[in-house]
Amino acid sequence: MERLDFLCVIAGTLRIAIPLSLVLSVEEAGPLTPLPFSPDQVEGLVMALGRVLPQMPLAAALNEPCRDGGVLVVAAGSDDARALRVDQVAGMVQVDVQAIDRLDDEEHARQPLLTARFTALSAEWRVLDYARLTGDQPMMATGVQSGAAFLGAAGESAAQAPPAELADTRQPLLLVDIGRESYAVATSDIIEILVPGSIRSMPGAPGWVAGLVDRRGSPLLVLSAASLLGRPGGDGAAIVLVVDMPDAGEVGILIDRAVGIERIDHADIHDVAQDMAGVASYFVIGRGRIVGIIDPAALIGQVGAAIAALVPRVAGSTGETQIVSTPKLSRKLLAVRVGREFFALPLDRVERIQASVVLTPLPEPGTGFHAMADVGDATVPVLDLRLRIPEAGSAPNPPCTLVKIEGALAGLAVDQVLRIEDVPDEDVDDITAHPLLPISHVARSGDRLMSVLVIDRVLPPLDSEAAATPNLEALEAT
Repeated sequence: MERLDFLCVIAGTLRIAIPLSLVLSVEEAGPLTPLPFSPDQVEGLVMALGRVLPQMPLAAALNEPCRDGGVLVVAAGSDDARALRVDQVAGMVQVDVQAIDRLDDEEHARQPLLTARFTALSAEWRVLDYARLTGDQPMMATGVQSGAAFLGAAGESAAQAPPAELADTRQPLLLVDIGRESYAVATSDIIEILVPGSIRSMPGAPGWVAGLVDRRGSPLLVLSAASLLGRPGGDGAAIVLVVDMPDAGEVGILIDRAVGIERIDHADIHDVAQDMAGVASYFVIGRGRIVGIIDPAALIGQVGAAIAALVPRVAGSTGETQIVSTPKLSRKLLAVRVGREFFALPLDRVERIQASVVLTPLPEPGTGFHAMADVGDATVPVLDLRLRIPEAGSAPNPPCTLVKIEGALAGLAVDQVLRIEDVPDEDVDDITAHPLLPISHVARSGDRLMSVLVIDRVLPPLDSEAAATPNLEALEAT
């Protein structure tokens, strides 16, 4: 049965569902810069995902009362990226397609930006038509270019799209509320975020056990983060962070609310001077607010000896019991677009992304590269994939992905950098019929197919002038 993923948010009095395929990030609202001559519903410019994006209050766009504050949902459809300000993020849900109903004509006439409805999290949600939202409020040519820099849209000058690096120099953290206190958890420690419909209690269990939740037909043990931290719990909406424990399998940690994602430089993360249960480091955000970083392994390790007897188990084929756990077999890929083709680069080979570069053609042919580009701290050779793909763009300042080859940096110029995809291994197929092509796999992400490029075959060796030509011809043939 086909399912769709949604991010559920509160905007005014409305409960809105945004297709998760459009959501790039959830972040705390930052300083706002007013933008002259902007569309009616654009409040100004804000930094999000390391980019300058137009900020829109979703409640006002839906003719709802608009309050100050809230969180930003960075969404992108086609080449248009916006930071939507909402009052609250309620969670993420998976919904069967058959359970989604179109709005009747009368309601759609009242709210033309909403298209459908479904029931989840004990409430009814309306699905946002993001394409119509941005179409009704287009950004003018003299303002921020649609798509902004993270999506690789070419601006009129490099100054409109300052370079952005991947998160390898900063620690991505999920900000959460537990009781009345703020904490953070490294996104790399989180397997999944659940919004449970209900939590079934476990009679006789210790006080730090919140209970069991149904996770797509399998029971998941959920522990109370407040109890393990020795803090009072809250009475707000419940969110479950799924983490993996080496000796217990996957378990859930119950928090009150997921606020957003913050990227903190490693230099700004400090060790805690005294022992705190499950918290070994912290950072300072906003106006001196101290946020402790939870280490799930240390937090749950306090009760590790008792968890083994509480984790739900199923009988194995030999009569032995096995821990109910979903293996984390996936690969992270950077999705890019060249013309109408979608490609993916192994994320471990990507050093960073330049939102736009100025290409200087090479005076001598035969190197395998097409141009040189200044990327701030270095001048790198660039292979322009757009020259080899039909119907590709020809913008003079294209986005460029910097990768490592033979210990040095080189660039791949493309039409658009899309997003980082975490693709399950089961959705990646080998290509065995053409082993010499610079494509090793085909990856499926939703209804999109991406060809996974082999970096060492696409890029010519930096010390060889003749190695690139046959590989580029093979790429063109794909």
